[in-house]
Amino acid sequence: MTLLPWIQFPRAPTPWRRSTRAALVALLVLGSTACGPEDPCRHTVRMRGHILEVPHGRLVLCVGEKGAVQVGQVLDAFRQQRVTGSDPQAGPRYRRERSGTVRITSLFDEHYATAEIITGKPGIHDTVALPRP
Repeated sequence: MTLLPWIQFPRAPTPWRRSTRAALVALLVLGSTACGPEDPCRHTVRMRGHILEVPHGRLVLCVGEKGAVQVGQVLDAFRQQRVTGSDPQAGPRYRRERSGTVRITSLFDEHYATAEIITGKPGIHDTVALPRP
């Protein structure tokens, strides 16, 4: 049996050869993943949400899932700003710009929260996230 062109296995399988073959296949399969759980190329899990509306100075946020935030937590708000460059072939570019901070005042319907503005002027479609440690 030829697993790889440069590796030739004997035709008569014995128990130790079968286990060696299985270990080699497992090593190739598991080793082919680019980013494992401890790999630095992965993002760390962090709560993120979006501002949906701003009725009467209060904010309505989508916080993702139940238990993602708690009443009283302070979140940073960011606005994505489009940056236009001199090269039209480069396509649109964006940068994150901090727009303020908000405090969660209540939770409703498992995925939504209301918040008050602490600093800045966060607006609709801004992203909110827990501050980085």
